[in-house]
Amino acid sequence: MIYKTHLKRYLFLSLIYLLIIISTTTIFLSLYNNYLLNKDNLISIYNNISPLSLNILKISYLSFDNILYYYVIYLNVGIFFYLLLASHLAIKTINEDNKYINIFITKPFSKGTYLKKKISLAIFSLFIVNLIIYTYLIIYFSFYNLKQLYLVLFLIQLALFLTSITTYSITLAITSFIKNKNFSILLALGLLALFLIISIIYKITNFSLLSYICPLCYFDYISILDNTNLSLNYLASIIIFTVFGLNLAICEYGSEKYV
Repeated sequence: MIYKTHLKRYLFLSLIYLLIIISTTTIFLSLYNNYLLNKDNLISIYNNISPLSLNILKISYLSFDNILYYYVIYLNVGIFFYLLLASHLAIKTINEDNKYINIFITKPFSKGTYLKKKISLAIFSLFIVNLIIYTYLIIYFSFYNLKQLYLVLFLIQLALFLTSITTYSITLAITSFIKNKNFSILLALGLLALFLIISIIYKITNFSLLSYICPLCYFDYISILDNTNLSLNYLASIIIFTVFGLNLAICEYGSEKYV
C-alpha cells in the first residue's frame, strides 16, 4: 500500500514534466515547415557562425534537410526537462513525508531497504515517461521518409533515459547528505548548471579530465545520428556515475530501522 502511494506521487510528478516535454517538442517541430521556407537565409547565418558555437549548440548542416537533425537543436534545451524531472524525483525520494510508514508497516525494516524500493519506483516512472515520448516521436516522424527512424530515435531516447538515471543517482547521493529540502532543490539546480558549464568547457578545450566528472560530456546527439550507436565512453561513464551515486545514497541513508 505504501509503495502504491509513492508510485502515484512519482507518476503524477512525471506526468507534469511529460506534458511540458511533449508540448514544447510539438511546438518546436511544428515550426519546421516555416524553418524550411527561410532555409536560404538560415544557411547564410549558419555559414557565419563559428564551428565552436555550432558544436556547442549541436547544429549540423543537415539540420536544414533532415527533421531529426532539426529535432536535435531542440534537445539542447529539452534535455534539461528530463534532468529536472530526474532531480525532482531524487529529492522526493529522500525528502518526501514518511508519515505513511507508521500506518502501513507491520514489522521493522531498514531505511536502506525502503530507499531501494522507492528508487525502483522512481526509475520506473522515468522509464514510463521516456517510453511515452518515444512512442509519440515514432508516430510524429512516421510521416517523414527517414532511414533507420526507429533505431535512431530509440538510441536518442535511450541516451536521454540513461542520462536521466545518472542525474537521478547523483542528485540522490547529494540529497541524502542534506536534510533541508529547499537547499536540496537549490543544490540540484546548481548541479545541472554545473554539468552544462562543464560539458561546454569540455567541447571547447577537449580536456579529458572533465569527462570523468560530468556524464553530459559524452552525450552527443549528432554522433548518434551519424553513427547510429552510443559511445562506449558514454555508456561507461553512465554506469560508473549511476552505480556510485545509488550506492552512496543507500549507504548514507543508513541501516536505521523503522519501527
